[in-house]
Amino acid sequence: MGNKYYLIIAAAGKSKRFGEDKLFQRINKKTILELSISNFKDINFEKKVLVLSKEKIKDEKLKEKFKNFLTAEGGKKRAISVYKGFLKISPEENSYVIIHDGARPFVPISLIKNLLKEIKNEMAVIPVIPVKETLKKIKNNFVEKTIEREGLFFVQTPQIFKAKTLYEGYKLERKIWENLTDESQLLEILNIPIKTIIGSTFNIKITYKEDLKIIKNYYK
Repeated sequence: MGNKYYLIIAAAGKSKRFGEDKLFQRINKKTILELSISNFKDINFEKKVLVLSKEKIKDEKLKEKFKNFLTAEGGKKRAISVYKGFLKISPEENSYVIIHDGARPFVPISLIKNLLKEIKNEMAVIPVIPVKETLKKIKNNFVEKTIEREGLFFVQTPQIFKAKTLYEGYKLERKIWENLTDESQLLEILNIPIKTIIGSTFNIKITYKEDLKIIKNYYK
């Protein structure tokens, strides 16, 4: 039997820093969410789940547009939203789960292929980008110190996991994982090795309106 894959798209955020729902902003007639999902169209998933806000999950037009997806209502925090999506798909332990931010519309197909290749011999694989700029720790608008950037990386999605590692992580008390900002931290707590590969500078996560302007220029 071949490998089985499941997909979770995290799209339940409130977009507070953007100022309005960023996932439904359009780039050349397609929403950011549609573009993010389209990057995975060539993978045969056992199940796919779209984690949406309470308001969006009731939208009949969205249900029709994403009819190939299961839907799950998000929680107050990202980690809880992803957990709810995980429960919805209930993956087999030996299968693989891909988790992706709905606000990353231009993840290269080559990056996805590299993740699928590397996970064959690993428990988890995540894409990272080395920090290039000088880092400062700042308090009350004043510099406290410079942080050594050697060995520091920005983390991206999609991230891919052997499903049984996530099952193990979610056995931990909820208070341990509910504030985590990505699922690889679950594996860190469990001391499960996490393989890293180089991500892509085009794989921008849209957080501010300026990010959308930049990404529209990339699209052109």
